[in-house]
Order: sequence, then structure tokens, then C-alpha cells
Amino acid sequence: MGGRETPRSTEARELVLWRQVDGKRRGLACLASCCPNPACACQAVHLQAFEVDDRFEAITAKGEKLEVIHRASPEDPPPPTRSVAAVVDLETG
Repeated sequence: MGGRETPRSTEARELVLWRQVDGKRRGLACLASCCPNPACACQAVHLQAFEVDDRFEAITAKGEKLEVIHRASPEDPPPPTRSVAAVVDLETG
């Protein structure tokens, strides 16, 4: 597959899944991205997911590091901090 250009979107895509827990919204903010090199034949998709609550505002990228932004006041409990990352090869699963 060397030298073959692979059409793909290189923009990261955000998806937020929500559910109600004890009268409050809890969610999972997911970000999917792929290799930005169109000449690369890899089929890897990088998935990152972050636990969020109803204070969630956005995901921002600072270089290679992603940051989850929450609205918060000083008297609020800390926002959720759990996350998970995985790489999925679309060709082999």
C-alpha cells in the first residue's frame, strides 16, 4: 500500500453522550481523530473519552494534550477527571 494516498478527514470529531444519574446529567465526551498525513496508508483511528458532567463546555487541544473545559465556581466539587484512550485499526479491528 506504499505511496497510496488515503482520503480521510483529519479533523478531530467530538461526540458527547449523556444520561441522567441521580437527577444530574453525566456524560462521556469522545474525540476521534486519524493520522493527518494523506500519504500514510495507516487506518488507525485514535479514540479518547472523558467523563463529564452538566458543567461540560468543550474539549480543547494544546499541542498533543487535550483538555476538558467545565464551568465551575469555587464552591463546586471538582469536575470528573476519568478518561480512557484507545487506537483502533479500521482494517483489522
